[in-house]
Amino acid sequence: MAKALKLKLFSGDLKSHDDAVTVAMFKLKGKKYRSAPEGYVAINKDDSSIYMGFDRDQDGFIAEGHQEAFAHFVIQLDPFSESKSSAEKLADKFSRARARGKMKFKPLRYSDEIFVIDGNIDRFEMTFPTKVVGGKSVSGGAENGAYEYSDFFDSLTSETEVIELDGGDKTPMQTMFKSKRAATKAAKNFGCKGAHKMGDFWMVCDDHADMVMPAEDHSGHDHSSGDDHSGHDHSGHDHSGHDHGHHRIV
Repeated sequence: MAKALKLKLFSGDLKSHDDAVTVAMFKLKGKKYRSAPEGYVAINKDDSSIYMGFDRDQDGFIAEGHQEAFAHFVIQLDPFSESKSSAEKLADKFSRARARGKMKFKPLRYSDEIFVIDGNIDRFEMTFPTKVVGGKSVSGGAENGAYEYSDFFDSLTSETEVIELDGGDKTPMQTMFKSKRAATKAAKNFGCKGAHKMGDFWMVCDDHADMVMPAEDHSGHDHSSGDDHSGHDHSGHDHSGHDHGHHRIV
């Protein structure tokens, strides 16, 4: 049985395309998850829902329709309360800079139990999470349509920082982002640090000249047949100054 998960929540610079949505960031607690990427918790106070996900394309924005979300919660409304709803309180809190909170998920014998989120949401007030695919909630396998805990645990902990692009290329090649934070985070993929402004966007690396494109992997190519280079004379070419490990952009 998967163990309980504890998360730290905090205000971040990730944004949503929906003005009704307030975005908090989360980070898994524990040494085991120290290198895990930060995720987002999007609170929609208009429909009292919460989405959890990862900024998979690292552009600093959540895709419209929560395409990058993996889980969806609904906060039950109290029809007899005249005060703000729990969703509104949570959204108000994380719309402020340097706000902090916590979240905990723990498996029960027959279901997933959602514990208190920083004292604003009671565990019996928030529904169990449902799986989100392509921006839409789908059945997670349990009778009530929610995730089974082990499946939710895997979705929350198995995210990696490597984005799988079309064609199976696992090298994150995106260099332009809408936020400085996203560009800085991606800079390590290009052998540099920091980010610099390029018009309305941010580009990886403090200096463009420091950018090193990841080398192409030809390990899966078969050079035993096909083009015949036996008749080519390479003796006149001096490759001593060439770096075949990386391609440097200047």
